[in-house]
Amino acid sequence: MSVRSTEHRWFDLGAAALDRLLVPKLGDKYVCPLCRDSFDRSQIATDLTVEHAPPSSIGGRGIALTCRACNSRSGSQLDAELLHHHNTRQLARGGTAVYEDVETTQEGTLARGRLAIGPEGLRFDPIERQNHPERLQEHLEVSSRWAQTPLAGREITMRIPIRGNPRLADLSLIRAAFLVAFATFGYVYALQTAFAVLIKQLHSPNEQLIDPLPIFYDDSSPDDLREIALVTRPHLLRSVIVRIGPAAIFLPLEWDDRFFEDFDDRRSEFVAGVTAPAAFSLGVERFD
Repeated sequence: MSVRSTEHRWFDLGAAALDRLLVPKLGDKYVCPLCRDSFDRSQIATDLTVEHAPPSSIGGRGIALTCRACNSRSGSQLDAELLHHHNTRQLARGGTAVYEDVETTQEGTLARGRLAIGPEGLRFDPIERQNHPERLQEHLEVSSRWAQTPLAGREITMRIPIRGNPRLADLSLIRAAFLVAFATFGYVYALQTAFAVLIKQLHSPNEQLIDPLPIFYDDSSPDDLREIALVTRPHLLRSVIVRIGPAAIFLPLEWDDRFFEDFDDRRSEFVAGVTAPAAFSLGVERFD
């Protein structure tokens, strides 16, 4: 199925859900869950995009429609930080990290591309669209010559863009978790007033509107873990938990307008729901 047909199908589902939910009716429109702006059918190709949760750079899949502005804003402000955070954790756990927008220089020849660092060493793959054709050809010729006649003392220079804002990386995961919950429960869940402060936080990521962020890391969890769970008892800890690899993100279950404000007071109990789930009433589904 093409991406375009997916966009149209999800638009239809969203418009039908809104028609059932809202009074007065919006008509044949889709509402972006991240900014709550509405879009008509003529804007599908230009203003709506398939959103990946988690971001595709760390293995996510398309899960919902958002507007192009929200998708682009996240990519530039949040998802790049998440990729760096993911790479750092991968290296610490003996895995493979992949860095984008890397520059290498061999014998004065510059090339841009992707660098993988892992247990088997380093692998650099130039990206054609990021390089001038003549410079790329020169780089490939130098690399081929080096591979055929290895010599000690040759030098290669690499510039790896390094980011370092764990809070923005956490916000990227929280944003992904919210989209997973929206895809699972629909507008009746995502439009509740409890998420107003989260929407503001995602649109102003450098402000500290929610502190602490409702996220916890369990390093014993596999990287490919993808789960969404409902905590229904005890009542004080009613919540939605979205698991993305080692990260567990906590969201309000229903109409809990003080959820983010009170999270710090209940954080230890929430974490216990992840580390000792037998003590809680849980309903768990995978979303991969």
